[in-house]
Amino acid sequence: MPNRRRRRLGFTLLVVAMLAAVSACGADAAVRAPAAFDVFVGDAPSLPTVPIGPAPIWGSSDGLAIKYVSDVQFRGTTAIVSGTPESNSSDYDIAAVDTATGAVKWQIAAYDDLPGGNGAAIIEPGAYVVGTDTNWVVLVNYYSSTCAQPADMCPADGTPEEGVAALSAQDGSVLWKVAGVPSVTEGTAEADDLQSQSAMVMAAGDDVAVLAVAPTDGMYGSQYVDPGEIHLIGLNPLDGAKLWETTGAWPTRVVGDVILARVPDHGSGSDLWGDVVALDVGTGQQKWSLASAYPHSALVTASSDTAVVRQIVKQKLVTRLIRLSDGTPIATITPPAQSCVSDGTAVIACVTSEMGENHLMTYDSGAGQGDRLRISKKPIASPTIVAVWHGYYIFRGIGQSTVDSAVDRSGNTVTASLPGRTVVLTDHYAVFDTSPSPIQDPGSFAVYAVAS
Repeated sequence: MPNRRRRRLGFTLLVVAMLAAVSACGADAAVRAPAAFDVFVGDAPSLPTVPIGPAPIWGSSDGLAIKYVSDVQFRGTTAIVSGTPESNSSDYDIAAVDTATGAVKWQIAAYDDLPGGNGAAIIEPGAYVVGTDTNWVVLVNYYSSTCAQPADMCPADGTPEEGVAALSAQDGSVLWKVAGVPSVTEGTAEADDLQSQSAMVMAAGDDVAVLAVAPTDGMYGSQYVDPGEIHLIGLNPLDGAKLWETTGAWPTRVVGDVILARVPDHGSGSDLWGDVVALDVGTGQQKWSLASAYPHSALVTASSDTAVVRQIVKQKLVTRLIRLSDGTPIATITPPAQSCVSDGTAVIACVTSEMGENHLMTYDSGAGQGDRLRISKKPIASPTIVAVWHGYYIFRGIGQSTVDSAVDRSGNTVTASLPGRTVVLTDHYAVFDTSPSPIQDPGSFAVYAVAS
């Protein structure tokens, strides 16, 4: 049998497995197809190139300390840029930049005192921008000590404080702080208990910020932390008011009215695996759990109504689509997806590999009946998909490539070379890392306007 025919047969069996799983799980009829070959899509190219401007409107500049950008979040006329000034640096800075000109409105370096924060300083990378275009704040994790010297030179008269602070959109000053680990008098029983605790916002959305308080040595989602040691506090992100408290899981992301979280799987050998659960944004109460149906799984990504989880079954990796509303299954993807991303609304895209070929699989919960699940007939060169944007699927370059490319859902290349490695694509702006290498200084990035 010719190689091409064997490969197509392999993917036909893949689709049959998907459809059988969908049927067995009682998923939406719109996901089903009358025959396996109907799932393959091989339309002729119809999309234009990715509609970005011919030249960047702003980017790296002498006035902006950040050179290696990790994230850019847009609100109104401001872009909140997060990143580092040098390669291989753990000192993450935050800056507010005018979206039209690139002029720096304010910026704060790691470990610098936050304006109005009474000695609080940013200690963890990243920021959460929450709220509307006219009423928003920047949430950061902070550390505070009454001593201005390095910690090992400070007198032992009080324990450090850790928590979350909200920064003003106008000038970066502290609007409110909530200490998950408060400062107490050294030498007391309470101080002894708090010495081994840390606090950090691990997920946030427009309606809630989830502050996790847990043992310091397991703060980044360790499998060795007992679920009862993970204390979660739900806060109103605009004013810091406490909404609820609960225990038991590491929060991973906020999607609409759901907080996706993971109950640690003690002794699994990896911090990635556990039991995926959904918590209610307003109350913190558990809405559903995959512990019985799909134990020892890991969240990959999520759209507004669908989650992608992975699970090891009989030593094989299986990828599943799960409804966010109730945790019920939609489809099982075999062979496993190499990488998956979402556009944050209705579309999920994964790269599936079989017999040495990569193909694009798309699931669109907003599509019409019979058109939700699709697999490209054409193979895709790269196994790594990094973004989905208005029908464009962005892939990372192979090897040492410094540019991404874009295809349509049939696998047709529509833009062979984007300006760099994609950081963010929005309705109005596209941000690219244009550094010659992730480990070669100086770093650089560029922001382009997107045609409406």
